[in-house]
Amino acid sequence: MKPDDRSRAASRSFYHLADVELEGHACQGLACFAARADHPERWAQACRQTPAVYCLGQCHHAPAVFGDSADVTTGVHARQAVLLGNIVRGGARGIGTYQSMGGGEGLRHALRTFSGKVIAEINVSGLRGRGGAGFPAARKWQAVAKAAAAQKYLVVNADEGDPGSFSDRLLLENDPFRLIEACVIAAHATGASEGLIYLRKEYPAARAILETAIEQARHVGWLGRNIMGCAIDFDLHIHVGEGSYVCGEETSLLNSIEGRRPEVRLRPPQITEHGLHGLPTLVSNVETLCAVPWIM
Repeated sequence: MKPDDRSRAASRSFYHLADVELEGHACQGLACFAARADHPERWAQACRQTPAVYCLGQCHHAPAVFGDSADVTTGVHARQAVLLGNIVRGGARGIGTYQSMGGGEGLRHALRTFSGKVIAEINVSGLRGRGGAGFPAARKWQAVAKAAAAQKYLVVNADEGDPGSFSDRLLLENDPFRLIEACVIAAHATGASEGLIYLRKEYPAARAILETAIEQARHVGWLGRNIMGCAIDFDLHIHVGEGSYVCGEETSLLNSIEGRRPEVRLRPPQITEHGLHGLPTLVSNVETLCAVPWIM
């Protein structure tokens, strides 16, 4: 075996879901463990199956089995629905539906606005990372914008796997254009020309929906060259993970995209200066980005 082949094989061996079909797998995640008495046969199935699957993003009807179509699309407790507003109204999987719900207004406003002003508006909003760290979003955007490089990246962290968390899946599957719109706004603000969505393998439905949405976005000029008649080039692609909880950490995620063993990088340098392929990179959580069109 050649050295490069050995390196790829060693990297691939890190993932517990490489080459695994998910159909029929039952979940062993914490929420499913807590609800094991509700459907003991499902929990017994989960305990028998190998390799183990620890979260399918279906914690609301645990214990879960892949392929179960039960979902949550209703129920708003805030005074005004922001992130889940379109989902409550039935979802927006087509770009025409999304636009009829007001989608695209934030993008149009952002493209008419100087990139520094966009970042200033994000700063005034007080938006913080909703993946758990709570870091001010505008500071990350500003750092990438200031970095001097011919190429910059935007990476969407869609590798949610914490117990009880499935908000990203609901957004990805039922309101994908909100994320796409947010990515284009962030690209305009930071100077990124290529974006990648790092998606959990456990979310194949989200992958299919996102692929269709990205094609529709390209068709109407939201992605590609000279977006909406402006001198902005940006495109978006999907990178599917192979099953590793540590890839939810942003530097491990970048190593995974590069085909390296997904281990946490030492910092500095910060990824806003030396990120994906050694270039300035903005890494942001799905839920964080999905707040951006509403803010704009």
